[in-house]
Amino acid sequence: MAARWHARVLFGLLGLVLLGWLWPLLAGETLFWGLPALQFYPWRAYAFAELRAGRLPLWNPYNGGGAPLLANYQTAILYPPNWLHLILPDVVAMNLLAVAHIVWAAAGVWYFTGRLGMPGFGRAVSALAFSLSGYLIARLGSFPTVAAAAWLPWLFWAADRTREGGAGRVAGLALVAAMQLLAGHAQTTFYGLVGVAAYIVWTGAHVQRRERWKMWARVSGGLLLGVGLAAAQLLPTAELYARSARANGLHYDWTTNFSYTLERSLTLLAPNLYGTPADGSYLTGGAYFEDAAYMGVLPLVAALSVVGWWANRRATPEEGGRLRRDVPFWAGMAIVAFLIALGKNGFLFPLLYRYVPTFQAFQGPVRWLILFVLPVSLLAGTGVSYAWGCGSRRVFWNRLFLAGGCAMAVMGAIAECWLVPVDSPLQVMGRAVIGLGILSAGCAALALLRPIEKSSRRGSHWEIAVLVFIAADLFWAFRGLNPTVPAEFFAPRPVAADAPMLYMPQTLQQRLMYEEFFDFRDYRRAVDRWPELRAALLPNLNLLDRQPMVNNFEPLVTQTYAEAVSALEARYADDGLVVLGADEYVTQEPFGEQALVTGVLVSGLSLAICLALWGRDRVRAGNRLGASGQQQC
Repeated sequence: MAARWHARVLFGLLGLVLLGWLWPLLAGETLFWGLPALQFYPWRAYAFAELRAGRLPLWNPYNGGGAPLLANYQTAILYPPNWLHLILPDVVAMNLLAVAHIVWAAAGVWYFTGRLGMPGFGRAVSALAFSLSGYLIARLGSFPTVAAAAWLPWLFWAADRTREGGAGRVAGLALVAAMQLLAGHAQTTFYGLVGVAAYIVWTGAHVQRRERWKMWARVSGGLLLGVGLAAAQLLPTAELYARSARANGLHYDWTTNFSYTLERSLTLLAPNLYGTPADGSYLTGGAYFEDAAYMGVLPLVAALSVVGWWANRRATPEEGGRLRRDVPFWAGMAIVAFLIALGKNGFLFPLLYRYVPTFQAFQGPVRWLILFVLPVSLLAGTGVSYAWGCGSRRVFWNRLFLAGGCAMAVMGAIAECWLVPVDSPLQVMGRAVIGLGILSAGCAALALLRPIEKSSRRGSHWEIAVLVFIAADLFWAFRGLNPTVPAEFFAPRPVAADAPMLYMPQTLQQRLMYEEFFDFRDYRRAVDRWPELRAALLPNLNLLDRQPMVNNFEPLVTQTYAEAVSALEARYADDGLVVLGADEYVTQEPFGEQALVTGVLVSGLSLAICLALWGRDRVRAGNRLGASGQQQC
């Protein structure tokens, strides 16, 4: 019963925060900044328009002289939630799915922590910290990334259930793995599978050897079956990858683009220490959304407090159960993920790039932080349940932090008012310091006010206050990071049926994208100039208008296309938008149909196996129920 009211508070706060950020969506506006405009909306609007017309969207004829569409992994046409595009307007479906995956991520953490035996209060803290973290919210416009990340806690949940046996649970793990594979972001999915594999190895070390091998076999079988269920997507994508410019791996410099830094790690305490692109105050280079991993000051402090609780020998072995046992694993995963995320700025990623396959396949080591954010969120839930605000020394340390936080806020305010010039970069950092001081003092005050009796009414009110504090912190940190514009932005602007093929030189394309409109330092520029952006013919916005262009903005292009663009660049690099003659560009021949047919057959067979496993489990459950009834009679 207690967990139910925690769930109501959790999802109520989650809804309020999302509404506070995205209320313009209810007024008919739409997400658009960056990838929704340049990739996901045009791809999916065209693909599902083809499906509604009774045609299979294997090919996009309007970009790149023809380009794979279904095989384009991030289009995620076969991901079942995306089928909402078939019955709802594309803008509504896109926005609804973005919000729904944040809620789904919170639900996944809620159920997984329930299996771990975490109290309802801790479960709510973990779910808030993960689902509203910077990793998800700052990337909200990268729909496949958020969708794959939302399935990560569900993957842990399903794998943990499978270790207990049951054919139906193997089928359930396969279904969850397939959903994450179909969500459209291979990098996040791969990291998730690595994390789950490590977790199952850790869990197996605590059971008898015979049971350990059985558990590993069940989980491995479920994951492989999940790959089979997703084969209709994976095989066409594998064929595209084999033909792509990435087939031989990425160069080290390209792979290590978006590497984390120790200076950036300060944003784990103060997310806008270097400003925010939401209001144009972003001070440094790089992309804010790539480095964002803030989960709130209180969850981070609570996660750190777990170390002392775990090492406390005076605590009874039964206190915390599995949660206490798993502290070293979650802490170790967070540390390793952090070190890998440093990329070229650390020592671990260069070694892995050189000696371990797959590390040459993905760009952006900073994205390993997904395996930092989830473990720290879980440790935060454990911390508020057993460690933070508890213990004999809590009064001394929390009074010290309360005084320190207040002093930090006051000193920051004095510096901003009298010492720092107006509109100076130091003013941005000073405001972040003031915020950190206020949040630190708030954490210390809440820890001091923690009631001894957790089950009392005062205890319930205190827990609500903590959850509200975390939600308010995250709301304030990430406001404005997902700007909206009128839905008219995506309205088609038809061109003539015989419209000529256009080519935009790469220098011009890059300037329009990253300097004129999608400025990583100031999101407001694209919002204020959205009519100009819409008319600029940036790929893949041309797909909305059915205007053919050689340009194609996607991560996986064929080697043939890459060579054709190199030839065009040699001729038109310094020109503006070019109208090409029929003999000046290469039309790619469609491919992928055979791989799709093979994938559908493999997926169908895998689905039949899943249904058989599920049916076998139901039959066994029915037999046990019948035997129990006969025994009672």
